Amino acid sequence: MSYILPDQLIASSIWVGSMYSIVSFYVYLWYYKSILGCRRSARTIDVCIVIYSALVIHSLLNFEDLMVSWLQPHMFAGVVFTVVAICFYFMTILKSDKILSFYQTLPFWLTMGILFFNLVTMPIFIFAKQLNFSASIYVYILVLSSYVMYGCFIVGFIVSVKYYGQEKKLQHL
Repeated sequence: MSYILPDQLIASSIWVGSMYSIVSFYVYLWYYKSILGCRRSARTIDVCIVIYSALVIHSLLNFEDLMVSWLQPHMFAGVVFTVVAICFYFMTILKSDKILSFYQTLPFWLTMGILFFNLVTMPIFIFAKQLNFSASIYVYILVLSSYVMYGCFIVGFIVSVKYYGQEKKLQHL
């Protein structure tokens, strides 16, 4: 087995998290692009996707760094571009009549989970050496942040089913 896979792949699981982060930021950006109605916002997100893709290619070309360090340029860009897309989403909500019931929709709860996870974990990765965190603290923070993010996703699915069910009943009246 070790003849097929490099020893770094077997010894460390950081590469799994790195691959997850690459895919998740693409999913987040494409999701926000699909729910935004404004063409200008969608074009801005397209530019973000192109820049993010260039940084992902750079990270993949330097795959040795990708396998040993969480802190990669594509992760910074992914978080920044996701926050930009989230800002566009919030501006769209503020400009529409959905402001009265935004908390009952799935995109709101997905946004809250994604925003919480990224705003909690990214500073930890950036300042870990300065704060001298141990590996166990990383694990606790990642696990708790994941619980909150996926908890928000679950609440969003439950609340939005109730909301859209009520909306359909009102349409039939």
